[in-house]
Amino acid sequence: MKFVALLVLCLTVAGCISDDVKTNAPALAPLNDTGVTVCMSGVWEQEDCANTDRHAQDGMHGRDADAAIVKAGTGLAGFDFTKRDATGAEIPDQAAVWQEDAWVCVEDNVTGLLWEVKSGDANAVRYGNHTYSWHAPNGSANGGNAGATNGGVCTGVDCDTAAYITLANNAAWCGQSDWRLPTVSELLSIADQSRANPPLDGAIFPNSAYNAHWTSQTVAFNPEFAWYVYFTAAGNGIINKTNAAHIRLVSGGLLQ
Repeated sequence: MKFVALLVLCLTVAGCISDDVKTNAPALAPLNDTGVTVCMSGVWEQEDCANTDRHAQDGMHGRDADAAIVKAGTGLAGFDFTKRDATGAEIPDQAAVWQEDAWVCVEDNVTGLLWEVKSGDANAVRYGNHTYSWHAPNGSANGGNAGATNGGVCTGVDCDTAAYITLANNAAWCGQSDWRLPTVSELLSIADQSRANPPLDGAIFPNSAYNAHWTSQTVAFNPEFAWYVYFTAAGNGIINKTNAAHIRLVSGGLLQ
């Protein structure tokens, strides 16, 4: 009874709940679905989700299961991407098959993020299999450890993340100058969990490397390490910043 009385008192007295709590709650960021559109039977056999009586499965819910979904661009399941050229303009044929630099970046129409697309030319600076060490000289962005310079294998730039980001911004790829490493959540947001090696739609993201891709996030308990997302499957882990890993840059607002 004392708890109830205190609760009633708090709800009727100004100041019990601050205006900051009530009015400044963070906005919810949009997220992609997983790409999974099938279900599993009780004996672990794949089946059409319309025929299953097991109602808590991924393939039965969300954007991927919405038959009436309207897309601004193209993509598998619930994904919705628009291919853009080197200036950032939408390419005329969104169903075009990849030819070198046919599109240079892809806009995710669900999250609003713009993603770098990799080249298939081993001599190109954006070649998908190039690697880089993690480097962020800005102390406010590196968790107390700047990482290592020029520690990967690449072409056309020092092989570290800071040098690659600077190059992309100075060249204003796709008309943007805010290119950066993605967060773990952002990088996982383009992963199609129904695929592997890599878990990406190759018609949207050609020339994609399979292994670890750097994120912007330093490991809190040991700043010598940073988080990565691996694209054999779609998962994440940590490695030392001096190691070499792949990059896929992102432009636009931050997803948490």
